[in-house]
Amino acid sequence: MSVNSKIHSIDVLKYALKNFKMFHLSSEYKSFNSVSKIIREKKKTKLIVKLAEPGFNDSRFSEKRFLKKLNFYIKKLGKDKQISIQWMWRGDLSNETNRINNFIKDAKKIAKLFKYLIKKKIIKKVNVFPYTKSFLINSILFNFFNGACVYRNPMEKVYDNLVNEIKGFNFITIRPFGGNLKLIKKHKLKYLLNYSINNKNINNIILTCSKKNRLMR
Repeated sequence: MSVNSKIHSIDVLKYALKNFKMFHLSSEYKSFNSVSKIIREKKKTKLIVKLAEPGFNDSRFSEKRFLKKLNFYIKKLGKDKQISIQWMWRGDLSNETNRINNFIKDAKKIAKLFKYLIKKKIIKKVNVFPYTKSFLINSILFNFFNGACVYRNPMEKVYDNLVNEIKGFNFITIRPFGGNLKLIKKHKLKYLLNYSINNKNINNIILTCSKKNRLMR
């Protein structure tokens, strides 16, 4: 579950903390400062945090930058939290060839860092958010990710064949309601949720929700 709207976010979060077991956070969300203070007080909470390295203005992976961003989350959220990473290689999204080639060049040191952090129990898992199907295919080949976060709803099906075909790889689906596509106006809530998780390779859904009444439903 993700709360990305500052409006009513505290009330929504307090309700969610009583009814959900895992939360999705990003320092990029406007509500992060207020939400992180509440999450910090909730002991031993399971979290998925968005962490991009490299960012849009960088072309190669930096362990130093990654650890700085991770330590920021730990400081804000508390050391007792079980943190999984939604990791993103951003760079220049308009140049897919360079993005993949640079990832391949840095894959060895990325794998070493991620495995070390998991072994030391600093983080629980790393799930890749690929941005593209080709990047996901290359990510899976290196076999050091625990899973992938992908968009999946009746309008966004680009990853469906990979979700169906890849065995032993866990997928987390994002945007079941379609985001700006506003599928919630076209389909029933139950249908959209069932669509997003109706595959044995999908083990979680990330819900973006800023309305308490929708959570209660």
